[in-house]
Amino acid sequence: MIVAGAGGLALQIIPSLERLNLQSAVQFYIDEGLSPDSIIEQNYSFIQGELKLREIWKENTRDFIVAIGGARRESLYRKLLSWGGTPSTLIDSFSSVSGLATHIGKGVVILQDVIVEPGVHIGDGCLLNLRSVITHKVQLGNFVEISPGAQLLGNACVGDNSFIGAGAVVLPGVKIGKHCTVGAGAVVTHDVEDYHVVGGVPAKQLSSK
Repeated sequence: MIVAGAGGLALQIIPSLERLNLQSAVQFYIDEGLSPDSIIEQNYSFIQGELKLREIWKENTRDFIVAIGGARRESLYRKLLSWGGTPSTLIDSFSSVSGLATHIGKGVVILQDVIVEPGVHIGDGCLLNLRSVITHKVQLGNFVEISPGAQLLGNACVGDNSFIGAGAVVLPGVKIGKHCTVGAGAVVTHDVEDYHVVGGVPAKQLSSK
């Protein structure tokens, strides 16, 4: 399997790979001109550039996960798809994901100590970071990024490409639009329109994108 990215998020993913006994079966991918983190460079095989990756994929599995966050997450995912890659889903063995979750999309990454309750819908390419909590019937669009310790409470909804900061809380039934940013530690008590940035307790609009 290819882990696309070799920086901080990739380092967070390594313990999950170790617990799933996948660490010996992965290679890290980076674009031309980038450098891997020193820990990855010293301990893992990595591939640099499209031509080398395509050559390897001619004779090997094309499974991949994306190990970068932010706006580049979807673009890298789409690029690897266009090269013939197959998105894999990674769920840490120390996480609790209900069998009654209604949908877990392609290319989803769920790291350590995450809780996913019944009725949850998780779109393609989402990242659920360490110790985040996704309670019953929460709906996540595609490429949503949930930071460590964030909590999304019952029936909350988060639109495509939105980012929920570390330790933030989204209260039950609150709807967050597409391409939104919720600041670290915010408590979101009301709906948030597309492309808005909110923060604070209770969360207020800080800007729009």
